[in-house]
Amino acid sequence: MHILNVNPSIDLNSGGGGAERTFQMSRFLSRAGLKCTILTLDAGIDGARASVLFPVKVVTIKTLWKRFQVPYINWKQCKIISKLVRDADLVHLMSHWSVLNAIVYIAICFLKNLM
Repeated sequence: MHILNVNPSIDLNSGGGGAERTFQMSRFLSRAGLKCTILTLDAGIDGARASVLFPVKVVTIKTLWKRFQVPYINWKQCKIISKLVRDADLVHLMSHWSVLNAIVYIAICFLKNLM
C-alpha cells in the first residue's frame, strides 16, 4: 500500500502540530512496512529533518508566498502532483485549510473519477 500525506509544511517552526503529526505518522507508517510519501512546500524545510524520515520520500513544491503558504503551480508542478496522486492508494490531506490541499483534492477528483 502506498500512502501520500499532504501538508503545506513539515517544519516545526512554521507548521506547528500539523507538521509534527505528518512527520510522526509518515515515519511510523514507513516503519510498519508501508510505502509513504510526503508532499509539502519547500519553505522552511531542511535536509536534516527530511533525512530523518528515510525511507519516506519527501516531495517539495516551490512556494510562491511563504506567509500564507501558497504554492507556485505551473505545468511541471501539476505533473508531479498528478503522478503522486495516481501512484497513491490512499491520500491523507492534513492541515485542511491550505491551497496545496485544495489543489491535491482537485487532482484526486479528476484522476480517481470522483467528479
